[in-house]
Amino acid sequence: MKLTNKGRYAVMAMADLASNANEGPISLTEISLRQNISLAYLEQIFLKLKKIDKQWYRKKIDARFICALTIFGLKKKPIQSIGIIKGKISPKKIGKNGFGYDPIFIPDGKRKTFGQMKYSNKLKIDHRSKAFKKIKKFF
Repeated sequence: MKLTNKGRYAVMAMADLASNANEGPISLTEISLRQNISLAYLEQIFLKLKKIDKQWYRKKIDARFICALTIFGLKKKPIQSIGIIKGKISPKKIGKNGFGYDPIFIPDGKRKTFGQMKYSNKLKIDHRSKAFKKIKKFF
C-alpha cells in the first residue's frame, strides 16, 4: 500500500500524539515542529478528521505486530515462520520497560502495556518470541 503525503503526515502526527500523550494536551504547533510538517497542513488533516468523527481521538485503536523469520542454507528450501501479536493502542504511555511502542501497546487479553510488563512475561507472548518458537521446531 502506498501512502499519500497527507496520509504519511497523518500517521506521523498520530504517532507523535501517542508517544507524547503523557505530557498532557499537545498543540498542533508542537507536532509541527517535532515532525517538521507544515502547521497549515496539519490543521487541514485534523479538521478533516474532526468532520468525519468528532470523537476520533477517544476510540480504541486496533494494532498488530508481525515478525517474519527466514533461514536459508540449512535445507534445500528456506525455513520460514511468522509470529503475530494483536492488541490495542493505549491513549497514553504507560510503563517504563521495553522500547519503541511498548508503553502504548496493550496485547489482547491483557490489561497492561508491554511497557508495564516484566520482560520475561512479554517474551512469552510477543510476536518475535512466537516466530522464534515456531522456527525452533526445525532444529
